[in-house]
Amino acid sequence: TGRIPRELIISFGDVHLYNSHRDQARALLSRAPTPLPTLSIDNDSAMGRHDLDALLSIKWDDIKLNGYEPHAKISAPVAV
Repeated sequence: TGRIPRELIISFGDVHLYNSHRDQARALLSRAPTPLPTLSIDNDSAMGRHDLDALLSIKWDDIKLNGYEPHAKISAPVAV
């Protein structure tokens, strides 16, 4: 889209941590961040244009997430 992201604003409504998940939370917090991925849009008809029609012409298949390197999953028991 030619735009540069500036802010990410998130609002959490109900955040909590169960006692049975403390070890997993510590493991998550101990991980070093991986490089940030980039997002690309491969849609020739939308490139270089900044109008609503260009935005609406983008399809899911046009969007690519490049360089995403997730950490391995951290399993945790279901808290009941």
